[in-house]
Amino acid sequence: MKTLKKIFSIASLVVGIIGLGLFFKPVPEICCGIGGLILAILGRDKDAGTIMSAICDWGRNVAWLNIIWACIEFGLHFIGIDLF
Repeated sequence: MKTLKKIFSIASLVVGIIGLGLFFKPVPEICCGIGGLILAILGRDKDAGTIMSAICDWGRNVAWLNIIWACIEFGLHFIGIDLF
């Protein structure tokens, strides 16, 4: 079970980084953000070591960054500034 949580933690960071590479494609960016958040939740372990906790936290933070950036893109598009 611990190995699975480690895989989820690392996957959350990888999915978040992939989402960062999808600038100006808000729908896949939000999907990566939501997927990264779900993986971070599944990978959370209170008994994890410092490194695995940090990886999981970074995965969660990058996932939120994807979601926030996609919302900014939609907001700018809504007010007439077309980025994508």
